[in-house]
Amino acid sequence: MNRSSNFFYQALRELEKGKANVTATLNKIDSASGNSRAKAADVGEAARKLVAGSQGLVRALNANNYDEIAASAQMQAEGSVELLNNAKGASQTSPDANVRADLMQATKVSAEASVKLLEAAKQYRAD
Repeated sequence: MNRSSNFFYQALRELEKGKANVTATLNKIDSASGNSRAKAADVGEAARKLVAGSQGLVRALNANNYDEIAASAQMQAEGSVELLNNAKGASQTSPDANVRADLMQATKVSAEASVKLLEAAKQYRAD
């Protein structure tokens, strides 16, 4: 197996691992307490990490840069998991149940989109 193949399989493992981590967190977030110390700034930081990982993943896919695909997939998944946990924790500080529900619904949609991106990335090949 050559070096390029190793990076390819490492990228696939990171994509699959990220997808599994986001899915697991998404599946248990309703019953989890989330990050109870999270503030609005923590939610924003997690969202920025998610966006940076997603941007890096798309850039790396277009360049067939498997090393960067692995690193960006990891960042994207970590950002998504952090966003779920931080939003859950921070939302508990709002006295408005509708605000809490809307924030969590939007965060769940974001996590679902992250899973779809990670899955799509496994199929992508830039020519």
